[in-house]
Amino acid sequence: MTDDPTWLVDPVDGTNNFVHKLPMVTVSIAVYVVKKPVAAVVYNPITKEMFTATVGGGAYLNGQPIRVSGVSAIDKAAVATEAGYDRSEEGTALQLARLNTMYRAQLQSLRMHGCCTFNLTSIACGRLDGYFEGRNVQQGPKPWDWAAGALIVQEAGGVMCSIEGGELDIFSGRGVAASSPQLAEQMTSLLSAAEC
Repeated sequence: MTDDPTWLVDPVDGTNNFVHKLPMVTVSIAVYVVKKPVAAVVYNPITKEMFTATVGGGAYLNGQPIRVSGVSAIDKAAVATEAGYDRSEEGTALQLARLNTMYRAQLQSLRMHGCCTFNLTSIACGRLDGYFEGRNVQQGPKPWDWAAGALIVQEAGGVMCSIEGGELDIFSGRGVAASSPQLAEQMTSLLSAAEC
């Protein structure tokens, strides 16, 4: 990525869902200028839902403004994650440790939809409250998975960050989305503890 306008496109996010005829499939497009997002579109051609956002312009679903739920407590949160493609012993152990930690925190529900942008846009419109995924750049979501959805979440009032709690790096292959700063802090604290 350079300072020039850069397009990050995922023509089929949720490829396995698409193959199995599951409706959690999106087309994701983001444009970055000077390495920062300026506009984003995520479209689900099956449900005909189009999520859009521009920096400072808010987030929308089919032209109507959307906001995150604002849920701030883990025990009230519907949280999504993905198993991903890492089936190594280390990767599997990490994911199981994360799931165990989240269950022990008594989150309200845990979901796996098989589509990063579906999870992110679900947070943006208040259907989900949190999302976490990824181990590293090789075994986690790619930049085109995060780019559009992250801007939509932020413009809807949500939080995007690293698993450690710092700024989200879309190239890291790991991250957290949440409906409030309080929920993001609880999730990153739990996830960091699971990685120890």
